[in-house]
Formats: sequence, structure tokens, C-alpha cells
Amino acid sequence: MGLISDPSKRKKLIDFLEKSKNFLSIFGYTGGIVWLFLLASSEFNSRAYVSENALLPGLVETSYSEDSVAFKLYGELKKICTKDIYRQRDWISQNLISAGLEVYHQNFSCGDKGVGGQNIYGILRSPRSSGVESLVLNVPQKYGCDSNGGLAMMLSIVRHFMFQNFWAKDIVFLITEHDSCGVEAWLGSYHGEPLKGVVASDLTGHAGKIQAALVIDFNHESFRGVDVQFEGINGLLPNLDLLHVVFHVARMEGVLAKLNNQDSYYGFADQFEDYKRCITSLCKMILRQATGFPSGVHGHYLKYRIEAVTLKESTTGERSNEARFGQVGKIIEGIFRSFNNLQEHFHQSFFMYLLPASDRYISIALYMPVLGGILLGPLLQAVSLWMQTIGMDIETDATDRKMLSAETIWHTLVLLLMSHSVGTILYFALPFAISSGSFKIGTSVEIAIGSWLVAVTLGKGSKISYLVYNLVCTWSFGLFGPVFVGGLCFCFLISAGGNPKTCFINVLSKFGVMKGKFVVVDWLSFPRYFC
Repeated sequence: MGLISDPSKRKKLIDFLEKSKNFLSIFGYTGGIVWLFLLASSEFNSRAYVSENALLPGLVETSYSEDSVAFKLYGELKKICTKDIYRQRDWISQNLISAGLEVYHQNFSCGDKGVGGQNIYGILRSPRSSGVESLVLNVPQKYGCDSNGGLAMMLSIVRHFMFQNFWAKDIVFLITEHDSCGVEAWLGSYHGEPLKGVVASDLTGHAGKIQAALVIDFNHESFRGVDVQFEGINGLLPNLDLLHVVFHVARMEGVLAKLNNQDSYYGFADQFEDYKRCITSLCKMILRQATGFPSGVHGHYLKYRIEAVTLKESTTGERSNEARFGQVGKIIEGIFRSFNNLQEHFHQSFFMYLLPASDRYISIALYMPVLGGILLGPLLQAVSLWMQTIGMDIETDATDRKMLSAETIWHTLVLLLMSHSVGTILYFALPFAISSGSFKIGTSVEIAIGSWLVAVTLGKGSKISYLVYNLVCTWSFGLFGPVFVGGLCFCFLISAGGNPKTCFINVLSKFGVMKGKFVVVDWLSFPRYFC
């Protein structure tokens, strides 16, 4: 505290920050980006392992042999999938009942227009316990023939599980409609928490407390590997043990498990190809989390602290790596056999991590320095401005108030409008770009770094140069990392100088701070981050 309260020492600190903040800002940002790229290398991340010993993935020998039944059901679905939805519902219900399950229905509607649907679920009661815990196998039903593979797979799994007497948990086989709307309606009713905008009937059948869920989204009877989707709402992630179980069981069955619909594992002959795939997976995961949107309907389970992932058929890869019903059925059986061994909730492994590959992981302790380096500039600029503010004499207060003139405020509003506009565009554009596959990681990184270098060059100059500088800085940061980081950095990271008065007004406008007093601020660019 003496460093701040002593005027002479405070003056030295202010002078040091003024001289060094630009260099330290550039060094911190550049160091953070370099560290992020290093984390994709196997020398800087860790090999995957299962922390919860009770899971024992791959220990048991799977016995699924109902692939012929799955192909038969798939053929029947192809005949009726073009018919009305009511015929499909009756067909699904009849198959669940004939398999020996307790079958229930739930009607629901979503949105102002009242788009309605029906969830169908069957419960396999545990023969070895009182049913206080349960697991869920979920298939999101789509109109038309886009979910035939998943439905056929589930119904064949039901018939196989019915003849096994070692299940220690109830198993719920759930078919939901309207994607996330149906899942939200069922989960809200199951936990007695009605959701805004969703009207759903009460559930007439319940199982135990749900420990884990697996969502399967297959369109066809064969596909080129399995894409594992795990990002949830607002960046929530399932426990890392769950993912390791899925990847381990898939490797045991000889099926290629992918991240972000691309081959992502170490072991290629070309080390550069290894690194290229891993940095692409890493950046895609960061960008998908930055959008705040889940990569599949499993994301709604994570809100209830139910660990869940989605297995989706992969559309890329070689035909020689095609997986069929027999292999996928063994994967699902192996995953549920591991879930069946759980004696408590997932808790042993990480909930915050990054995945460069299916057999590697980056813990929060390793990737936090990246965020620290990127935010070092905003921190130094904020401290420097604050130190300058508290060091002002009372006699100069009247002069300082002139900073709030109409011209300066208008200039600040222009900067804020530019920042929020870019942030809003990125916020809504990234989910569609990533989901459609049109977003190229390599190109975006080149644009981000190039734009940042241009911004540094434009930092020293007129007001127009400073406006362009702020805009380009915001765009480059937003492209490279989470959108909210870009919105923060534009105010503070003036790496090569700029207008300090305008920057000071930006600080006040962005954070609502005026000499220690806090006011309410409308965060236009970051609505989902604060939901």
C-alpha cells in the first residue's frame, strides 16, 4: 500500500508503467499466442488417462450381436419415414413395447407459435438395484429420414440389453422431437423445473437420478467414423473421464473417433501433419466454446450436472474406415457397461480442459497462462489509467472535466458502437460458420495476427488512424479467441500509443467506473456470457 500512497513512489510507478506498458502489452499478448500454439504439441500437453478406477473401460468383452436386427429395422424405417409423423410415433412405441419396456409419452409445445411435438421414452428397470440411479440413451428424431440410423441402432440396443441381468441402474431410452426443444421439455419435467417458453405435460414414468447420458445422431447404416461432440451451453464441458471412456472404447472396437469431424490423434508418420491436425482441433474447440452454443442436444443435460456427449456420424474420411451397426453397437454397450460401474457421480477428473487430440488433453493449469498473457495488456493499461487518475491534483479537476465534452463523448460512442457491432457480428456469425464448416482455422489465424500487426502500426497517428486501430484490434482479437476478450482488449491494449483521453473515456463507458463509483452498464456484445 505504501507504493500507492507515497506520492514519490507513486510517481515512479506511474513513470515505469508509462514507459513499459506498451512493450509489456505486446510481449504478453504475443507470449500468450505462442504458448497457445505450443500447447498443441505433445511435448507441452498430457496423455489421456481415466481417473475414476471404477469405470474400467474396455475391461469387459462386449457381446452385441443384434446388427442384423438393426439393418432390418433400418429397412422398415426407410419405408415409413416419408409418411406422417404419427405413423412413425406408433411404429416406435410398438417396437419399444414389444421389446418389454415400460413406454410413456410426453406432449409439449415450444415458442410463441406453439410448435408441438411428442417425446417417447421407455424404461428398462434395473434387476439388481432399487432404481435410485439411471442412465439415458437419447436419439433426437428429425422429420423425414435423417434419424433412421440412430432409431434403428437404439431399438436393436434395447433388445440386446433386455437379455442382460447385470444392470445396476435404470436405463431410459428416449426419443425426442424438435431437437433441443424436446430435450428441454423432457428434462424440465423430469426435474420438476418448468422452462420459460416451453409448455410440457407431466411425466407419468420416472427412473432414478440420471448420472450420465449418451446421445446418438446417425442418419445411415454405415459412416466414416464417429464424431464426438461434447461442448455445452456457455462453454460447459462434461467430466473428462466421460470423454476418455468414449474414446478408449471406440479405439478398442476399431472405430475412428474424431474431434470436430476430423481425424485427431497422435501417431501419424508426419509430425507436421500431427501438429496441424491438433492445432486445428484445439482452435475449433476454443471457437465453438466462444459462441456459447452447444454442439449438440447433449448440452442441455450439462445444465443439470448430467455428464453427456453426442456421437454423430462423420461425413469425412476414407471409406476403408467405415463403421457399421455391429461396431457402433459394441461401442454403445461398452460405454454403458462402464457407466454401470459408477458408484458415485463423475468428479475425479477435470471439468475445464482443452483437447488437441482424442488421446491428449490440456488441463486448466496449462492453458490459463494463455489468457493471462492476452489480458496482461488490458490490466496494465487499466492500472496505468487508474494511477494517473488518483495522481491528479484537485486544481486540475475542472480541466479534466472538459474530457467529457460533447465532442469527446461522441467520439467515444463511435468507438463503442464499432466495438459492439464487431462483437455482435462475431457472436452470431461464428456458430453458423463453425457448424457449416466454412470457417477455416488457418486463414482466420493469419487474418487475426496480420490485423493485429496492422493495428499496432496504425496506433500512432491521427484520430482516424486511432479509430481504425480500435476497429482492427477488436476484429483481430475477436477472430482469434473468445469474443468477450476482444471487447475488453479494444479499450486497453493500445500497444503503440494512442489518445489517452479517449481511452480513459472508453474505460469509464465500458466498465461504468467513475472515481470508484460503479453504475449499471449494458453489455450489448456479451449477452450469453452473462446469462
